[in-house]
Amino acid sequence: MPATKQKATLADFRALPEGPPYYELIDGELIEMPSPTPEHQRIVFQLARRMADFAEEHELGEVFVAPLDTHLTETDAYQPDVLFISDERRDIVGDRIEGAPDLVVEVLSPSTGYYDLTRKRRVYAETGVREYWIVDSKEQTIRVLERPGGEQFEARSETRDEDAAVHSGVLDGFSVRLAELTP
Repeated sequence: MPATKQKATLADFRALPEGPPYYELIDGELIEMPSPTPEHQRIVFQLARRMADFAEEHELGEVFVAPLDTHLTETDAYQPDVLFISDERRDIVGDRIEGAPDLVVEVLSPSTGYYDLTRKRRVYAETGVREYWIVDSKEQTIRVLERPGGEQFEARSETRDEDAAVHSGVLDGFSVRLAELTP
């Protein structure tokens, strides 16, 4: 009978040297994250810039971009593409993020999309992320998911229309159109 592989822990993850290469700890497995494409980074930059400007203007909190370790459970530490932490929860910001951000954005890519849509989505919900945005440039969609009182995300809005805006419930008043994020 083959030996059971022991899961890596947050302590193992913290012991890694600073990247590159960068890793995420997903369900106790260290997964090397490939370098993103220019298209991916354009979307991340445009969305993060708009969110950060809005958060600053309305004195709501702070926006960060990957790579930034976000420690969620003993076997899960991710690097969300974009994340927002409200002023009320600023205490989770240290050398790393120690807890669930208020809002997380993942821009799907072929190498990481599976994790973003499955395990990471579940862990984000279970650990208290209030809003989860999934941007899929290939399918030309933005999905906004929220947790209305439970541990599971529910779709609040989705758009395939370049000119239709999606709105944030966490960043009250913030909206963005797909056309603003893609070239």
